[in-house]
Amino acid sequence: MNSPKKLFGFAIVVIFAILGFSGLVSAASDHGWDLETADQAFQTWIITDTESGQQATLTVDSLGNFTGSGWVGTAPGAGDYNIYITNGRMSGTSMTFQVSASYSGGQGTISGTGTGTLNVSFPSATSGSGTYSGTISDPLGDRNFSSPWMATRVGGDGGGGGLVFPDLTVLIYRIAPGVSLIVIIVAVVAIVVAILPLPRNGVRLGTKRAAAPPRGKLKTGAPASMVQHLDSIQKIPPGARPLPQPRLHPGKFEPTDVLQKVPCPYCGTIVISAFGKWYCPNPKCKWNKGEV
Repeated sequence: MNSPKKLFGFAIVVIFAILGFSGLVSAASDHGWDLETADQAFQTWIITDTESGQQATLTVDSLGNFTGSGWVGTAPGAGDYNIYITNGRMSGTSMTFQVSASYSGGQGTISGTGTGTLNVSFPSATSGSGTYSGTISDPLGDRNFSSPWMATRVGGDGGGGGLVFPDLTVLIYRIAPGVSLIVIIVAVVAIVVAILPLPRNGVRLGTKRAAAPPRGKLKTGAPASMVQHLDSIQKIPPGARPLPQPRLHPGKFEPTDVLQKVPCPYCGTIVISAFGKWYCPNPKCKWNKGEV
């Protein structure tokens, strides 16, 4: 468990971090950044259907979302109708949108999707190009269409006043109050734990600390653990003789570790157990060679 000083220091750092974040949000608001909602008129673009030459105006917010209008279509017997650009999105160097229209009392519909590439990442981009394609459905039947487009920014901020990471910043701003409250509660608890002399080792406050129970010790010469030394029979050298029961030998004034490995008394190699007997796995051991 961390020491009280470390807990206290951690709590102080957390609280100052929260205060710093609150100051950042406040400073951003003072500079006119609306972190909770996007700036609906951040940029203005003109998109041109390069085949027909028609132009439409796009209103882009600070998050890269946009809608547009201005394209006009013509159908025999139906006259002119508006083609709307919706669900537009500029993100990085990608630009996507949808086109839709309805004419002849709803008997004719146009539905399509536009995709393209910006010259640089939004919001610094100044131009883009691509194609839009889809399906026309009316009494004449269903048919596909495809047309190239070009877009140019004609007004608005190119990034100096916008957010560098708008989506992430808005998300942090929205969840910050709840997260900050939870973190502050954790920090206060950490301070309390660091300051109060809480009980340790089961001793209540205001009472004398009980002495720790003495550690158990084994006498010198206790038998070694056969389970701790259990190993493969393949490690037993050919012709090896079983060893006498190994015994534990602790250091002076030290408790005996009942799971300690025991060396062979003749060569120092750690012994192994197999078939309920003890062996030295060293084929050059004097015991295995019958020299002792």
